[in-house]
Amino acid sequence: MKNWTLILMLLALSAIVLSGCSDDNTVTPVDPPELGFAGSDRCATCHTATHEMWAVSGHPYKLTPIDGGPPTGVFPAFSGFGSAPIEPPAGTTWDDFSYTIGGYGWKMRWIQNDGFIYTPASGQNQWNFENESWGDYNAGETKAYNCGACHTTGWEGSDDGVAENNHDGMEGFVGTFFAGGVHCEKCHGMGSQHAYSPGNYAMVLDDSSELCGRCHTRDAENHIAASSGFIKHHEQYDEWLHSPHSGSGAPGCNTCHDTHASVK
Repeated sequence: MKNWTLILMLLALSAIVLSGCSDDNTVTPVDPPELGFAGSDRCATCHTATHEMWAVSGHPYKLTPIDGGPPTGVFPAFSGFGSAPIEPPAGTTWDDFSYTIGGYGWKMRWIQNDGFIYTPASGQNQWNFENESWGDYNAGETKAYNCGACHTTGWEGSDDGVAENNHDGMEGFVGTFFAGGVHCEKCHGMGSQHAYSPGNYAMVLDDSSELCGRCHTRDAENHIAASSGFIKHHEQYDEWLHSPHSGSGAPGCNTCHDTHASVK
């Protein structure tokens, strides 16, 4: 008898609960956002220490916007421009340029307001911080900016010849991007869904040397590029590939390097 009484009470309670339910107050799970870029500042809300290391590395400063004045305070204090700020080439002002290329380590170049890299025949178009001298990067040539695949995050190249499809409509800037420089999502993939629900949407965690080799290479077939007997710069992957380190079970780039940290 007691069991029947309990069952009847439970049935009555269920009827009361169900009678109070309607489509108006049913909670519908919120759909995740479309996959897109969240931005490194969003990453910093959880990955604070890693973000702080990255922020003073060279990666964020491959392409730095100019807003009518020098990028003072943008670069780390110990970087090339941070420790020894310079003025743009003689005969120009900061208003003549839209971006700087580099400035963290050993050189800085400038991008004009039309998107072309500044390459006057005079040769004063690249400042070398290490020996405080001017270089003649492609002096006298017309150089469109098409380096975004490695210098920006979210690069989409544009080769249709239509300036309106380029970044800020600049004729010589043949592509668009999400952020200048190498940000978190350049290597880890778009993070909007991970930021929405980290437990349900994992980020890319690729620590292979091949990932580094997408940009830290000079030769498409991974030869060691050299000129006048000297190895050229930014071909670290090519050097690793032809060293004993690249064998099975041998150390890769990330065995010795923390990719988030500065090497300076």
